[in-house]
Amino acid sequence: MSNTEKASEALHQAYKELELARSNYDKGAIRTRIRAIEKTLTNPIEKVTEREPVTKITSIDETLQVKESVYLLSGAQGRIITVDQKYETAKIENATGIVLQHLVLNTSCYLKNVSNSTLEVTAQQLRLVNCSNLIIHAYTKTGVYIEDSTHIIVHPLKPQQAPNWPNNTTIYDFNHTNEI
Repeated sequence: MSNTEKASEALHQAYKELELARSNYDKGAIRTRIRAIEKTLTNPIEKVTEREPVTKITSIDETLQVKESVYLLSGAQGRIITVDQKYETAKIENATGIVLQHLVLNTSCYLKNVSNSTLEVTAQQLRLVNCSNLIIHAYTKTGVYIEDSTHIIVHPLKPQQAPNWPNNTTIYDFNHTNEI
């Protein structure tokens, strides 16, 4: 128990005793005790002479603040795109004949309906759905997941600044026909 808590408890106890003493004031012998209690109440908290640890209470709202940036690319055709900043995640859909360079993500990259393209991606995970004729240079933590996609070639990427995990270019095939 800290000094402040002890002083607070002593103050509370003194007030209780004072009320009891006042109710019994006419008994004469109690006068001395009342004077001692009144003296205690004039300066109830003693000076803090030692450092006490301070606890900071953080609300749940403060810990859940997430600044998420999403790279969205939809409907692009026949373009060379160089990405010059890092994003949390990416969603690329309905793109044809693109060359996407230097896409660096903290988490995952989702590709849907992308065809005849070349991509250079660093992400924890790549997911391809309904894609065809892609060459992907990938640096991933958990691999490349393919569903309903054909003619996908994955090469290991050597990025300028590699993440702190080893490159895993394992392809996980969830195609119905097993044609990659």
